[in-house]
Amino acid sequence: MPRELIATDVCTPVLREYEDVEPKEGQVLVRTEFSACKHGTEAAMFHGEAGWMKKKRDPEMRLFVESDEERRLFPVSLGNMFVGAVEKVGPNVEGVQVGDKVFGHGGARDSYTLPANRVREMPEGVTPQEIVCLDPAEFAYGAIRDGNVRIGDHVGVFGLGAIGLMCVQLAKVAGAAQVFAIDPVKSRREIALATGADVAFDPTEVDVALEIRKATDKVGLDVAIEYSGAPSALNEAVRSVGYGGTVAEGAVCKPSSPALQLGDEFHWNRTNIISTRACSEPTLDHPRWNNRRIIESGLELFIQKRLKADPIVTPTVPFAEAAEAYAKIDKDPETYIKLSFTHP
Repeated sequence: MPRELIATDVCTPVLREYEDVEPKEGQVLVRTEFSACKHGTEAAMFHGEAGWMKKKRDPEMRLFVESDEERRLFPVSLGNMFVGAVEKVGPNVEGVQVGDKVFGHGGARDSYTLPANRVREMPEGVTPQEIVCLDPAEFAYGAIRDGNVRIGDHVGVFGLGAIGLMCVQLAKVAGAAQVFAIDPVKSRREIALATGADVAFDPTEVDVALEIRKATDKVGLDVAIEYSGAPSALNEAVRSVGYGGTVAEGAVCKPSSPALQLGDEFHWNRTNIISTRACSEPTLDHPRWNNRRIIESGLELFIQKRLKADPIVTPTVPFAEAAEAYAKIDKDPETYIKLSFTHP
């Protein structure tokens, strides 16, 4: 029987069997060949810490509010993108045929029965590794635009997960003169240097803001992009930008602590802190830019081979080993950047 990767409880990944569902009108059945996870976003759910899992979102007020309503946190699906082949087509489906190679968003599982308009044909010459990096590229693309990175800028990327490593590459595509990559994990700094960063710092060993000031003739960063979610990283991003500089916060930042100080450099240097999230619409450049245009632009960069995915999609394991591999994400950040699976 096909299986899917889920968390049945806090930090408890398992492979659960299910039965394929025959496609109904307008639907297709896709047999998975490759899938991948999104560690940062999934981590809050996996650890049972996501605010939206414990609070109710009021769409009218645009607030997360306390609720007496009992909410079931688990089971929760793990994984977020897949590549596969269309195995069956339901009635009245146009533009999709049996045998087509397609991709889409969904949890890591052996098959998907879903509306045909939720999958897209694989572009010629694009690899599965590149496709599953389209999601981090989407949010990195949004951060580069929201942060207003311009040609000649000094840009710092704090947190070198999949999105951060895409930010490094896209900052160079946008014309940044210098890109600084900051992360305590050595292997991630090495990947950043291999994919476009000019300098990489371990924040546990140096005063990052001071080193950036030295490297930029005391100017500091024009734009800092924070994608670790650590209050200390956000604080260092604030310290690292120059007067009037911009900090684009893309991660779901953990509750602040004494590590985050908004009275020193933030106050004296008139720092701009903005929230960046590509799929929250309208975008800052609405109506010219929307999430679909961001995704299409990111995909085009993969087609043109201007972005590298292979160093980011690691490790790749057989889907039969998915639960064991997922359980190691927290323990082995040197190896785990974007866990992916091959499906039989």
